Amino acid sequence: MTRRTRDGSPRLHGRGPAVRAVTVLRLVDERGYVELPRPTMQYGGVYPYPTGTVLRIDIGKATHCTDWAMENLAGALVDCAEIEVVGTDSYGVSETRQHLCRALSAEVSPAC
Repeated sequence: MTRRTRDGSPRLHGRGPAVRAVTVLRLVDERGYVELPRPTMQYGGVYPYPTGTVLRIDIGKATHCTDWAMENLAGALVDCAEIEVVGTDSYGVSETRQHLCRALSAEVSPAC
């Protein structure tokens, strides 16, 4: 059953699966390395995400990541509630996660 709230948005009542919104940030790989959209701009050309965002970073087939790229990106991600790194290369995903954790730990209290 659906009811409307004061602002007109639907409110679900009753049983059912939990629903959450997930935003996807697709990063391309340049010669195997994770690359930001506009590396010379603030946060690598990525706008800051709102507080509470659940973010999935898709690195595609990248096999490597640099601290520099994740340090640039971290400022845009500090308010995210949850960040997931996905890709086709398990070593690339692991390396990206490690660099991102290091960069976010420098921005806020330890995140990983």
